[in-house]
Amino acid sequence: MRFYLLVSIVGLFVAVQLLVLFSTVNEQVVDGSITHMIEVNDNSEKNITNASTGELPLPQWIVDYMAWHTEMRKQFPGRSLFEHPNAPKILVRICLGLCGGLHDRLGQLPYDLYLANRTGRVLLINWSRPRALENFLVPSGPIDWSIDESIEGWGFDNMVPIRALPKLFQEEGIKEQAPDMNCNKTKYDMAERAIRSANDKDDLLYGRVLTFSFLGHLCEHSLEYRLRERGETDMIHSTATFGNIFRAFFRPSKPVQEYIDKSVTRLGLMETSTESYSALHCRVRHPKARPAGDVVVGKHLKYPADKTGLPFEGANRAFAIATATRALQCFGSLPKQGQMIEPLYFLSDSNDLVTYISRNLKNQSFIEENASFFNDSSVDEKALEAVRSVDIRAREAIEENAHIDRQKGRQPSEYYSTFVDLYIAMGARCVIYGIGYYASFAAKISNTECVMSYTREEWGGIYKEDDGHGKNLGWKKVAAEEKCIF
Repeated sequence: MRFYLLVSIVGLFVAVQLLVLFSTVNEQVVDGSITHMIEVNDNSEKNITNASTGELPLPQWIVDYMAWHTEMRKQFPGRSLFEHPNAPKILVRICLGLCGGLHDRLGQLPYDLYLANRTGRVLLINWSRPRALENFLVPSGPIDWSIDESIEGWGFDNMVPIRALPKLFQEEGIKEQAPDMNCNKTKYDMAERAIRSANDKDDLLYGRVLTFSFLGHLCEHSLEYRLRERGETDMIHSTATFGNIFRAFFRPSKPVQEYIDKSVTRLGLMETSTESYSALHCRVRHPKARPAGDVVVGKHLKYPADKTGLPFEGANRAFAIATATRALQCFGSLPKQGQMIEPLYFLSDSNDLVTYISRNLKNQSFIEENASFFNDSSVDEKALEAVRSVDIRAREAIEENAHIDRQKGRQPSEYYSTFVDLYIAMGARCVIYGIGYYASFAAKISNTECVMSYTREEWGGIYKEDDGHGKNLGWKKVAAEEKCIF
């Protein structure tokens, strides 16, 4: 069974199961503590969730909220959700500009559900930048988060009216994307006060619609603290529940799904139900890949590399190749899957690096024509050695993966590859990543236990810490490392 069929079938199956559950639950927003188990076929989504037990958990409070959400959208379709006097209040996650990458925007779904549940509001999502989210991901069935196109003021070019709407956190003076301000795990943190404020206001004072852009994934420990307070045992972020939530919200749009189908077919990934592959991501344009204060000029001299692409020459070329080489060496240290050489899907924010690693170093003519590159101490020679025994596969990277936060103003199709790579990485048995959260986000959705980091951020790195016994100690800054962290 091919990868794209697995993605489609699993998404449909989870959607159907959730809808069946919704018909039996109480249509109230609650903070329950019961975990409801969704039964899944033994043969389904082996490489998507690695759920060997065949059970995918969803906490009862999420099941109940989704059921209520579904009923509200059924009772108040289209414009009536915003206009009918009996319609419920609404909470909209918005993006009006700098909202971060995919993990920043979509990795906070558990906190979004928590906020919507605690405030008794229908959760919706609306992107104004870089393009409407529906160009890339659409509602999968169990929860319809989209805003009808007929509703004025919510289109791609309507940032002014959206910005004027009241905000969930406006009364608390929260800078929504500053984790140090948002993530206090004490009982009276700002998020809790914002929830109480929203619940205290009536429609005339506070409005039916509240917006927010809170980076909830930076506050995982805070959410987990709240859940434990309410007797929950599923902390969501480190269990299969996170992936179930993601699939309950999203499936690829038609053009993105077609791109996924075309890519995995051409690359020969998931040709049979027994074949597996790994995925390796090199984020070489990220500012935190370099020492603090080092600004790498991009292909357009007026802007940094993260905005206009990494020039594949000189020191930048050497840095990118060395990064990929270290990552490949870490991949080589992973536990093997049987006797077969497992394919490695190589992805990067530098299309030049993808071409070099997956094409040029596998091309004997290129090696012979550029023999001066390959001496005993060169980065090229080390890279050549690293790829020799690896079955590397990659998309034809003619253009770079456009960063949805740094490279705005492009046509929707120019962002498709960013979502395609995410879904292919979601199907990997093992995920190897470095700077940024993009590939680790894919591993979080799939819930694979085979995850490896080959480096950490040069500055400002914030990582989750525990006491070794499952007790979360919050977040701490960690210095950059250059070793395989499995």
